[in-house]
Amino acid sequence: MLDGTFDVELTNDAEKHYNMLDANMIRRVSRALHLLAQNPFSGPNITKLRGEYTGQYRYRVGSYRILYSVDTQHRRCIITGIYRRGRAYRP
Repeated sequence: MLDGTFDVELTNDAEKHYNMLDANMIRRVSRALHLLAQNPFSGPNITKLRGEYTGQYRYRVGSYRILYSVDTQHRRCIITGIYRRGRAYRP
């Protein structure tokens, strides 16, 4: 790991949804994951979530949302879900 970057890890659920995406969306999400490794805290498509999602972030990629949390101590960005917008915030 280079200094200043974060490791990006996908949970089993996030990996399952990633593998179900079409080829174009896989490219777009992969690029977003690369950008998150550089800086998971700020950017035009990043929002810090509130309410029941406090402590998590959202990265917007078209009609999809990448939900994740950040472990600053271990410099990890943990992707918890990759969902269509309407499904992203449902239990």
